[in-house]
Amino acid sequence: MKFQILSIILIFFLGLLTLSVLAQNEENPVFLNQKVPKSDRSDVVSLSRYLTKDFSNDSMKVVSIASWIVRNISYDYRTLKSGDWKKRSTKKILKKRKALCGGFSELFNELCFEAGIRSETVIGYTKSWNYEPYDSLIRAEHAWNIVKIDGKWVPIDLSWSTGYFVRKKQKCRKKLYLWFNIPYTIKYKFINELTYKYMFASPNQFIKSHLPLQPYFQLLRTPVPLKVFEKDSTNHYLNSTDEKFEMNFDYEISRYNGLSEKDRHLKGAIQAHEFNKQNHRILGIGYYNYTTELQNEIDPKLPEENQIESLDSCLVLYKTSKEMYGEYARDTKREYKRRRDRNNGFKKYLLDENRDYISKFKNNYKNQKKIHYRTIVNINKSNSLSRKYQRKLNKVSPNGLKKIKRPLKENGVKIAKSKALIVSLDSLENLNQANLKFSLENMYQNINKQILTKEDLHKELLKGYEYSREICKIIYPYRYNYSEYNKSWIDSVKDVIGHSYEWNKEINGSILQAYDSLIALNDSIANFYNFRFTDNYQQQLKKLKNLKRLNINDMAEDSSYYRVSMDLIANYQFMIEVYDTISQINKLRQSELKDYILWNKKIVKQLKREIRLEYKRFHLMNRHYRKWYNFYKNQAARLKKEVTNREFVVKQEIRYLKEQIKIRDAKLKSQK
Repeated sequence: MKFQILSIILIFFLGLLTLSVLAQNEENPVFLNQKVPKSDRSDVVSLSRYLTKDFSNDSMKVVSIASWIVRNISYDYRTLKSGDWKKRSTKKILKKRKALCGGFSELFNELCFEAGIRSETVIGYTKSWNYEPYDSLIRAEHAWNIVKIDGKWVPIDLSWSTGYFVRKKQKCRKKLYLWFNIPYTIKYKFINELTYKYMFASPNQFIKSHLPLQPYFQLLRTPVPLKVFEKDSTNHYLNSTDEKFEMNFDYEISRYNGLSEKDRHLKGAIQAHEFNKQNHRILGIGYYNYTTELQNEIDPKLPEENQIESLDSCLVLYKTSKEMYGEYARDTKREYKRRRDRNNGFKKYLLDENRDYISKFKNNYKNQKKIHYRTIVNINKSNSLSRKYQRKLNKVSPNGLKKIKRPLKENGVKIAKSKALIVSLDSLENLNQANLKFSLENMYQNINKQILTKEDLHKELLKGYEYSREICKIIYPYRYNYSEYNKSWIDSVKDVIGHSYEWNKEINGSILQAYDSLIALNDSIANFYNFRFTDNYQQQLKKLKNLKRLNINDMAEDSSYYRVSMDLIANYQFMIEVYDTISQINKLRQSELKDYILWNKKIVKQLKREIRLEYKRFHLMNRHYRKWYNFYKNQAARLKKEVTNREFVVKQEIRYLKEQIKIRDAKLKSQK
């Protein structure tokens, strides 16, 4: 029986484990792990043949090729950092096992071509490590693929499937920059982590992070405009029912593929520039590549005049390319100015906001310091009143009547007056007791509605501490990540700080109000006893002493004296307790005020530190923008210089051809 139960439990857990593994594989498909022999890794043909030999359908062939690439080719971050983004052959990529995004896409294209699968390289825009919110995209620096599987085009990005970029923390460098003003360069690192997110994704999801230069490579019937992509509103645009431009991307891709290599350069560049008017670099590259191909196609066997005419047209196109590169340099300068101005605007905004918060927290702890001083005064006052009533208590004793000597002779009139006085004192005491009971009940009922119990007060104190700590926690790591320098993020953080500040202020106010209501209650009780009863009992005691001095007989004044003195002692003891309670409440309030003042001072100190940090942070960001501006400016100058060199070669060829024409004409003249 036990064996059967154990077997059932084991089968149940194995079933759960199998279901979880299957669910995990459905959600996160794994890459294939093929081990290719060294002899088959030397060239593309043998590698493609080995990777696809076990599969008959195109989808598994593509998965096999893509899996081997992402597992065996790593992203060449050093080359990206150096700025040497020249095109490398697939043979070199297979040898070094490193590539940039263009190398990944070209290798994938060649492997698919050898396997009989159609694939295209797509150049486009992405919001990657160098993109910041509110940026305008003026250059396309990423490459990926589209592959046709079972008659359907599918996007695939192999370089992003291998990992992602993150900014290094550089805590030590930041501290050195903060303390000693030693500048540093913002650095990134590449995290190798395989992901299936960018493999065979739907075009509607892929367009959120990848925008091709040509709209038909989006693989969407309604292409997403550039401004929609920049504003992160692709979902809203695709789901809206507004009238949109529609496109047959299959027809456009086939028409693009039908062009010659030379015409692709120019046609694709013109389409890319029409899609994004700010991208002049792609138009310059298109004119340059088209003109280079055109120049290479000039037949040297043609007459010199025809060659000169073709070379002159090449000069015009090279000049257009150079103009586009000059416009690209101006675009880069405008981008730098826009980023720098936005950075300075954020700095001003944050500094003003921090100054406002500093003034608020300063006023807060200044007011609390005043209350703290008044609390100390009230503690001293309560202690002095407590000592005063203690001294009075020590003077009052039930045995005090024994010390008073009676007269030797009796006076009948005085005795009658004393008896009437005792009766009146008894009736007055009963009336005072009734008034005392009624007044205290009303006082407790009215004041208890406005005060908190000790448990509620403790909870409110904890809330106040938590909100103070929350403000400090929010401010402490404030704006330490440079990628979050955008107004919406700053506004959200400021809203949280403002909300917490108001809550903290409200909680602190309720706590102080609770203390004040407790003190007001005890003060009112003390004043009630002091002015209505304590003096009354003191006067009764004095009259009874005078009565004994007048009366020789042992009369009821002795018991009255004892009763009045006991009531007076009880009143004095109650007064001492009340003032001790007031002093204790003030001491508690004093300790809480000290904590609030400390938290507010910490917040002010942190905000002042933030102001110093923001000056340095924004200065560092301007240096960072200057660095990238110089990089792209040098890139534009290099491209322009490349065109200038080509122009020089063309001019030399024209000069040479013109000299040949002169020599030929001279020979003809001499023959005549």
